[in-house]
Amino acid sequence: YDDEGNLLYVSGEQGSLSNTLKNPVALSYFTKGTEEYVLVLDQGSKSIVVYETTEFGKLVNEATDLYLNNKISEAQVKWEQVVKMNSNYELGYVGIGKSILRDANKTSDKDEQLVKYKEAMDMFELGHNKQYYSDAFKQYRNIILKDNFSIIMTGFIIVLAAGITLTVVSKKH
Repeated sequence: YDDEGNLLYVSGEQGSLSNTLKNPVALSYFTKGTEEYVLVLDQGSKSIVVYETTEFGKLVNEATDLYLNNKISEAQVKWEQVVKMNSNYELGYVGIGKSILRDANKTSDKDEQLVKYKEAMDMFELGHNKQYYSDAFKQYRNIILKDNFSIIMTGFIIVLAAGITLTVVSKKH
């Protein structure tokens, strides 16, 4: 799990076959040098099962760690590698979207912001993350509204004036 409570990946499965866990009761994660391991205490088989992190798992861990340490651009590169390995990995798209969203918030160029907010929305949609999609859409919408406020208000006043005029004219007849 990451710091936001998202399940990053799962190793092993419960069952009665030789490659499965019978009754897992404890779990520990540790590193030795550059290698990452997960130890599972299986009460059913009275054994400790050692899982070595796969290349995919290592990339996910690196991307998560980089993002948490505010190395956003580096994290985005790792997330892009993750989704190349597994295009169905939704958290990878969310990670890319978060990086793009943060970049959009840092720039002052409205056109660049619009492009980045739209790109972030696309990533959050692929990652099925409604909350972050909503955040990006809100920023996108606010720029559009600010840029077109005078046109929107002029149209609103014209429609309002036309409605009042029609009401007055219809009451006289």
